[in-house]
Amino acid sequence: MAAYFLWSSGHGLRAYFTDDDMMNLYRYWVQPWWRVLWDNVIYFSPSYRPMGGVFYRLAYAVAGFDPLPFRLLFYALLLLNLFLVFRFTRRLTGSDEVGVLAALICSFHARFIEIYCNTGTVYDVLCFSFYFAALSFYVATRQGGRLVQGWRLAWFVVLYIGALDSKEMALTLPLMIGIYELVYHTPFSPDRFFAGKWLVREGLASVLTFVLAIPYVVSKLFAGPLANHPLYTPVLSVGQFMDTWCWYLDQLLYSPGWFTPFRVIVLFGALSAVAWLRRSRNLKFSLLFIIIIPLPILFIPARGGFAFYVPMAGWALYAAIVIVEICEFAPRRILRIQRPSVFTGAPARLALLGLMVLALVRAHRVQRTWTIPCRSGSEQEVIRTLARQLGAHKRPPPNSRILFVADPFAPGAYTPKFIVALYYGDRSLTVEQVPARDASQQRPPAQFVIGYKDQAWMMLGWD
Repeated sequence: MAAYFLWSSGHGLRAYFTDDDMMNLYRYWVQPWWRVLWDNVIYFSPSYRPMGGVFYRLAYAVAGFDPLPFRLLFYALLLLNLFLVFRFTRRLTGSDEVGVLAALICSFHARFIEIYCNTGTVYDVLCFSFYFAALSFYVATRQGGRLVQGWRLAWFVVLYIGALDSKEMALTLPLMIGIYELVYHTPFSPDRFFAGKWLVREGLASVLTFVLAIPYVVSKLFAGPLANHPLYTPVLSVGQFMDTWCWYLDQLLYSPGWFTPFRVIVLFGALSAVAWLRRSRNLKFSLLFIIIIPLPILFIPARGGFAFYVPMAGWALYAAIVIVEICEFAPRRILRIQRPSVFTGAPARLALLGLMVLALVRAHRVQRTWTIPCRSGSEQEVIRTLARQLGAHKRPPPNSRILFVADPFAPGAYTPKFIVALYYGDRSLTVEQVPARDASQQRPPAQFVIGYKDQAWMMLGWD
């Protein structure tokens, strides 16, 4: 599984920094370490996804302006997430085959290119880690016949806060564990006080984490850095909801432009019919997982396919359960082989499973495209070549003024300032831009001047 993951996406280890990386890293770098850590404790502060700050600050403290350690740490998290998917799905279903297949399905998706090539998606990856660590811990506790109380409740809350500090999609966790209780530990009692007792016993973790989420939601909606950003402002309408589902399903199932609201309804109707006709608690839970997890992103403008990195686990669980059941029952139901034979034993199941895995791998490989942001000519290459130029010349003294002439960045962009400050580790440097149309005019006085022509950086003056 790890080998397939690295074979499919390992070239992402060579990816360089992006504009988003520069913005994210600089945002956390200008803050003192204690503030970055404190924002993770005070999870409802308006700060922007502070768990990502821990990642960026830690990698930068170790490696400086070198993307490889960032990528190695990032890929370590991706491998951890595959293990978490395997552990959670195996524990939930009791099947090693389901666990392995679900993790394999999550190992690679051609529409998740940003996950493999852009460190700026670390928020999704960290949210996945904490989310499934919390969910797996909860399921293990309940399957062991214990309630999530005392130290177990405290640890679960810590993991939940870690997920909230990573990305807003973690808001769905209280609902998911409540659904887990209803599906796998269905409460029933004639006692008229039963509902109240259930809420302070089996439902305690769900209720507590729901309450903890309230100040977080208020902070993000009204005081956070994205509160008034049009790309993060929810549009609470059926049209937005269905259009976003269509977009993400097109990405997930490699069917651009195919899904319509009607086809979305038909798809979920079919998935529901299979789950209820099979009377499978595992299929019901995975279906509800598929529907609920992406809710925080279904009312905002659609992103790239990578935004479904966390919800992908629900689809993987559902698909893995169905595939394993087909492998177990096909010989008897389709081939009508009733007696034990080579066609009904473990070798046959493994062979069928292997064929389905090969089909899955082929589907991903056919769809695999690596256009951006991993090839030369992208924003990564612009930053990479600029770093090489900076490294080939002497370090400017503190408080120096550096001028960019006709650079490829947007006018007024902060990216040049972020790159220069982070490369030298010096906040005192002043960076300004002169647009291409003004390059022939008299330049403002500067000790260091950098130009860009024919996709190459040039030092026009480096005192």
